[in-house]
Amino acid sequence: MKRFSALLFLCAASLLLVPRLLAADPNIVSYPLEQQLPAGSNAIFKVSATGTAPLHYQWQRNFTNLVDGGNIAGATSTNLIISNVSAADAAPYSVVISNSIGTAQSSPVPLAILVPPIEWAFSTNIDGSDPQAGLLQAADGNFYGTIFAGGLHGFGTVFKLSLNGTLTTLYAFTGSADGANPASGLTQDASGFLYGTTSTGGVYGFGTVFRVSTSGQFTNLVTFDGTNGAAPKSGLVEGRDGNFYGTTSAGGTDDAGTIFRLTSAGLFSTRYSFTNRIDGGVPLAGLTLAADGAFYGTAFHGGLNLLGTVFRFTTNGQFTVLASFDGVAGALPMAGLVQDNDGNFYGWRKSFRNGF
Repeated sequence: MKRFSALLFLCAASLLLVPRLLAADPNIVSYPLEQQLPAGSNAIFKVSATGTAPLHYQWQRNFTNLVDGGNIAGATSTNLIISNVSAADAAPYSVVISNSIGTAQSSPVPLAILVPPIEWAFSTNIDGSDPQAGLLQAADGNFYGTIFAGGLHGFGTVFKLSLNGTLTTLYAFTGSADGANPASGLTQDASGFLYGTTSTGGVYGFGTVFRVSTSGQFTNLVTFDGTNGAAPKSGLVEGRDGNFYGTTSAGGTDDAGTIFRLTSAGLFSTRYSFTNRIDGGVPLAGLTLAADGAFYGTAFHGGLNLLGTVFRFTTNGQFTVLASFDGVAGALPMAGLVQDNDGNFYGWRKSFRNGF
């Protein structure tokens, strides 16, 4: 904002009003632009501003002040340069401009790192065979996943796939107490550990819950014995309470599957046992954490027509059946649910003509 004062001059018997410009706040006239760049290139964010000198510039990443060093240069100038960008540099960037009068801040703009296609063909028993789940891109930028079979002992693996296409086996299941045949993907906690399930193996042959570090340190956390669940076909989901939740396709009170909880301290508990009656049974898919903080899921069997159900489950143990399939609208759901921005859920089922 510009401020003016006036000076009076007496000239040839006339009064002249001459404006004099006073100090002005910073005003951004050219804003930084978002960027999408391949890894290894240089990102340059630029800003232009007016205002009473001197103007001071402070660039920020995620609203945290940057300093020169490493691949950062120009943290307090009009041009911020990030050299040799990688996945770790992907974030929103903004700049704060100040002088003796005030400040101005730009809106954050993203730096996105473009990753070239990565391919890996599992061709040997050592690599593993028959992947059945998707990949997780972890905080370090690498991709992590599981293989159902193959590997050193023939019972599946946990692997890492780097951005340059290098595959590393982190752990090979032995089919013994550690579990066998992981059929689901991985989940990462705030500490960087990866969590998953095996569908068989363990002391009782009913599967396990495990934790593995990104360097391959493996820990078996839970062994299913039938009474607490059996044969998990899906992975874990972290709830808003900081605990992990999952399903087993069998076991429990009526051998129709369970919903279980694993706390951050490693304490396991069965939170719900399906009866394969009105509530459904044999949940093959995992849980979906919804916007309301509850979990939503599907059961493959049971319900009013024995063709499966859709259910809601809260962290305090409240279970609600939302729908029973009747064969007309679908039947026998094998996959989980997806919630859209309007709060609605979508899914698919094994047979009949239409989804739901």
